[in-house]
Amino acid sequence: MTNEYYSKVSELCHKNKIKFGVALADGEMIDFFENINVDFYKILSKDISNFSLLSKIAKTGKKLFLSTGLAGIPEIKKAVKKIGNFKENTTLIHTQLNQELGNVNLKSIPFLQKKIGLSVGYGHHAINFHVLYLALAFNPSDLFFYVKGKRTLNHPDEEHAFLLNELPELVKNLNQLTKCIGEYKK
Repeated sequence: MTNEYYSKVSELCHKNKIKFGVALADGEMIDFFENINVDFYKILSKDISNFSLLSKIAKTGKKLFLSTGLAGIPEIKKAVKKIGNFKENTTLIHTQLNQELGNVNLKSIPFLQKKIGLSVGYGHHAINFHVLYLALAFNPSDLFFYVKGKRTLNHPDEEHAFLLNELPELVKNLNQLTKCIGEYKK
C-alpha cells in the first residue's frame, strides 16, 4: 500500500466518523501516520519485544493495541514496563496464531486482565467463526477480526477472514449477543 492510499483511507474514515488505525512494525513510519491523524496503533505479536518501536509509539499518546500472540507473562510484563506511563492507553490482545479450536484458550482473556491489570481484547484467528461469539462471554474489551473483499484473493488470514458483505450481519449479531452477558450478580 502506498502512503497516498493510507492518506485517502484516513481522510475517508474521519469524514465518516470512523477511527483509523494501523498495525505498525516500522518505527520510521510513525511520523507519516501522525501527520495523517491515525487514531490508534496495533503492534503485532512478533514485535512485542521491539522496545524501540513500543517507546516511539508510546510518545505519540495514541491508543495502543498490543497483540500477545505466543508471548508468555514475562515477555508481556517487560513490554508493558517499557511502555511505562502510557499503559493506561494500552490494551492487550489475546491472540493465538493458530486456527485450531483447542488452542484458542479464551480463558486467557480474564487471566491476562487479572495478571497484567490492563484491558484485554480478543484477536480472532480460529477457523470456526462462532468462536468470535463465544469470546463475548469472556468480556474482551475489543474484538479484532479480518475482513476481505473477495474470496478469490489468497492471503495469510484467508481462512478466518470474513467477507465484506458478511460484516453487517456479524456486527448485528455481536451487538445483540453482547446484551446476553449481563452482570456479575443475581
